[in-house]
Amino acid sequence: MKKLLLLFVILGLLSLSACSRNRLSADATRLREEMARWESFRSEGIVRANYMGLELRKYYLAQKNGAEMRLDVLDGGIMGAGAAPLISVYAGEYFALESPFMPQLELLNAGNLFPRDTGAMLGSLDSLVTLYEDEIIRNKVVVHDSVRVSFSPRLQVQEVKDLRSGLQMNITYDSSGEPDQIDIRLERGMALSLLVDRMSYGPQVFEPLERPNPTNMDLLRLFQQQLEDMSQ
Repeated sequence: MKKLLLLFVILGLLSLSACSRNRLSADATRLREEMARWESFRSEGIVRANYMGLELRKYYLAQKNGAEMRLDVLDGGIMGAGAAPLISVYAGEYFALESPFMPQLELLNAGNLFPRDTGAMLGSLDSLVTLYEDEIIRNKVVVHDSVRVSFSPRLQVQEVKDLRSGLQMNITYDSSGEPDQIDIRLERGMALSLLVDRMSYGPQVFEPLERPNPTNMDLLRLFQQQLEDMSQ
């Protein structure tokens, strides 16, 4: 009788061990699938910029391919169709900004607003999984260099925060698991929200902006002046 009971205990432990391994394997697959979606994508919607109580709402088009990303803020047109860019931002080996409606922006050292560590991590989330897969699955949070990345119970990226600069990005998802809103907080109270209307995944083709020759002008102060002019 004791031997039979011991056999049942051993079988039970083996069953629990197998279930645990299967769950970890499923979590690892889910995590890698989630990170792979952020490698290359196209997103369209509304960008809302807030600074010093002033707000600007425009259409946006964001495209990412590997470590390169381009964001265009557009004026007019449904979902930006036929619209002219108000501001274009490129991040890759360098950071560049173009603005036909406000050429002064192109002289700014705008790259100082976006920490290199954060940009590198967002450019290659799959490498983060390679380094910290077990820790992410177990704790739902990981810190690499100065960047902390938090994950939801579904192993989706929920928050990215640069612990040195304070730059923070939060992502909320709809019921189907698609990105619904991306909130970005920069220094000195500037905030951007991307209200996502469309999201598609796969390789993208877009033109990088020219490498800039920046100065030490204050981007946030210049942006505040432009918002004030547009609000009048």
